[in-house]
Amino acid sequence: MKSAYIIFLIILNLFELSAAVTGFYYQKKIKDTYWKFFPPFLLLIFIFEITAEIFNLGFGMPDVNLALYKYIIIPGQFLFYFWLFYKYFEGLKVQKIPIYFALIYITALVFDHFQTFHTNPWFHDISYTIGAIMIILAIFQFIAVFIKSDELIQFKTSMMFWVSVGLLLFFAGSLPYWLIRSYLVNFPEIGNGLVILQFCLNYIMYICFIISFKWGRPKLQYI
Repeated sequence: MKSAYIIFLIILNLFELSAAVTGFYYQKKIKDTYWKFFPPFLLLIFIFEITAEIFNLGFGMPDVNLALYKYIIIPGQFLFYFWLFYKYFEGLKVQKIPIYFALIYITALVFDHFQTFHTNPWFHDISYTIGAIMIILAIFQFIAVFIKSDELIQFKTSMMFWVSVGLLLFFAGSLPYWLIRSYLVNFPEIGNGLVILQFCLNYIMYICFIISFKWGRPKLQYI
């Protein structure tokens, strides 16, 4: 399974890089909006994940790998997505909702770091679970706004629509796996199948990001 895992990981890295490159390719149409930060963000995720993998698989230093994911990669992604929803809701009464979600996640992250009654050898799963739920709630808020807007008529060109689809499929699909991952040690066949499923959900999410750059026309909210 290890060799197959590495192959799936490389494919994921290629999807991450492809999404970042696509974003930079279409930088001209997003350069005057908050979406211009999306390609650099995706590139940073790619760089940090490659770095984490080198420490783990190349140097045999899994602790560094775990630290990068616990304190930089996973928190960085959650906070960026909350910020993205915050910018999308600019000018609306619900704009502050993503801030509240972010504060709840940060509180859970701090709690997860110091709590001792439940420890996960891989990552902070309590805060991850709460963060995923907050992202899903933010997506539901987006849907509530989206269906009442003019964007609904031409949903294909909405960047946030495609990003939200990708995030929803990934977080809603992967959340059950992270909740039971610690208990799958004695069921390797089920565990391996779910690992593959997580990779596939990741691939779909980055495909949605790529579509958002290719088809999307960003709303004219400026920095």
